[in-house]
Amino acid sequence: MNKEVITGTLTTILLTLVWCVLNRYNIDTQFIVVDMPLFFIMYWLIFMIGTPLISQGFRYGVKNSLLKKSALPAFLLVLYYGYVWINGQPLFEGASIFLFYFIFFPILAFYHRPRNFRTITAIDFLVLILFLLPITLVKLPEQTAMPLDGYSFDSMYRMLILIVTAYAFIVIRRLPDVGLRLEYSWKKAGVTLWVWLVFIAGIFVLGYFMDFIKIGDRSPVDLLTIEKWIGRFLSILLHTALFEELFFRGLLQNMLSKKIFQTASPLKYWVIGGSVLIVLSLIVGILMADGWVWFPFLVAFLLFAIAALFSGLFSGLQHHYLSLAITSVLFGLVHWHGGSVIFVGFAMIGGWAYGYVYWRTKNVFYAAILHALVNMSPLLLGLELMK
Repeated sequence: MNKEVITGTLTTILLTLVWCVLNRYNIDTQFIVVDMPLFFIMYWLIFMIGTPLISQGFRYGVKNSLLKKSALPAFLLVLYYGYVWINGQPLFEGASIFLFYFIFFPILAFYHRPRNFRTITAIDFLVLILFLLPITLVKLPEQTAMPLDGYSFDSMYRMLILIVTAYAFIVIRRLPDVGLRLEYSWKKAGVTLWVWLVFIAGIFVLGYFMDFIKIGDRSPVDLLTIEKWIGRFLSILLHTALFEELFFRGLLQNMLSKKIFQTASPLKYWVIGGSVLIVLSLIVGILMADGWVWFPFLVAFLLFAIAALFSGLFSGLQHHYLSLAITSVLFGLVHWHGGSVIFVGFAMIGGWAYGYVYWRTKNVFYAAILHALVNMSPLLLGLELMK
């Protein structure tokens, strides 16, 4: 059997066991008969659909038939609505009518796309935007946490979106280098670790001396605390980090890098991307009406300046650094909901770190692990953001 299939299957089994341990006081008949099999199926698909063996197998199986290409999304919808119905949640009410759009839109859009899969076009970005915006803006009325009552890493809805996204862009669109591949590598783990340490050290020094961060009290570490940390880490990794890293790094940064490399005039990406995002950073800071309104603007300017510097120093890597800067600043700006301009600025810096790990490892999972480690750092180190 293929090594990646074995790795993904064993990882899914281990994750399922950890999930069961965290839910050991909530296990009942429905948990065993319904929740556990669905949990295993969904995460196995998330871990495996981006591997070459599985994605090529799907691609070969569906070929040019739209009906066959719609089979997996339709199967996932059956699982989703079955879970919703079993748990007594509302069916086809309110914003739920958009679910069919979420599932089938990217499949239909890429089905009619030109077959030159290595060339990135405006259609690719348009499909990503028209798919991602409704996902983030529309709130479905049903609850789909798994289990519904208990310790959940994620929801059926988010898992469904992850799988459909990977299926649409990797299998149907055949986008190279998405990096949704579960692999264990000491080298890639080392890259993730040193970037995390450098990021935390830099943020701590910057935040501490500029009075952004303080060291708070930390509870004693015991087995119960460690169990909570493990559960919290997996929740962040699977619910937040993997979702955001797939869209921002595996898709957006990946496509931007390829598009800039393929274009005859990358200057327009510097001018439009840099000027628009830097101005937006200033506007966001002003609208948030915080005392540090200049902070997102300063961080955005510095990230583009660093990208320009490195592009000059390292010939042939302009497309990587420019796409990294654009994606990082955009990533920070969409975190305005955090309510703090300092948080927005730190998210931009974090976006650079996540994007760098993705670039160096060619793997979304390592970027997501770094993302989860960064989000866990205040809890692990006892840090508090002051502004």
